Amino acid sequence: MSDIQTDSSPLNVIALIPARGGSKGILRKNLQPVGGTPLVLRALETALGAQRVARVLLSTDDDEISDICAATDAEIVRRPDALATDEATAMQVIRHALAYADETGPRADALVLLEPTSPFRTPDIIDACIEKLEDGETRTALSVTQLERNPRYIFNVDGDHANQLFDSSELHFARRQEFTHLKRVNGCVYAMKRANIETGEVVVPPIRVVEMPPERAANIDTLFDLDFANFVAEHYGF
Repeated sequence: MSDIQTDSSPLNVIALIPARGGSKGILRKNLQPVGGTPLVLRALETALGAQRVARVLLSTDDDEISDICAATDAEIVRRPDALATDEATAMQVIRHALAYADETGPRADALVLLEPTSPFRTPDIIDACIEKLEDGETRTALSVTQLERNPRYIFNVDGDHANQLFDSSELHFARRQEFTHLKRVNGCVYAMKRANIETGEVVVPPIRVVEMPPERAANIDTLFDLDFANFVAEHYGF
């Protein structure tokens, strides 16, 4: 987000980066470095580079994460202890941040949720998702990636017994080229109208999408994901 925005959105859009200090799978996950840069700082820098974002908010309960944010132009939203647990939902955190935004600035028309665990999205992807919201009808814009595997080979498994999850002739593809129209949500960008938040749903139709290449669609949940992301960062120079 530059001081002079040459491509601003007609919507008042806030970007929210939720980054609590605790985590289960990876200790202090949001502070783990990818390509030498902590995940939370990567998210902040990318959000601040988006031209269609009016404000960038960091929601956290953690002093170390707050200190990283303090060196940027983002705003710190200190979340209460009740919203810093594993039981707290994304919507509760979003509503808390939206209330802060309304109290401290103009009423937001839309919000972009940017989890720190997606280190390779770009400002252009964020802006493209916001642009999809500007047509007046779209309620949600998501980043997606081409489905890598034939959905015919997804199984519902109980012990060593398995059944095809999707037993439909429409999904019986013989070749990869036959399912290029199938995309998966990659979790990198969720752009939503304010009405979604008011009804308590992140994803509400009409939905539009922005496709990302697979090398940029990393999402870090496990130590393997973190190791692989560092490999990608080094290999591609991200």
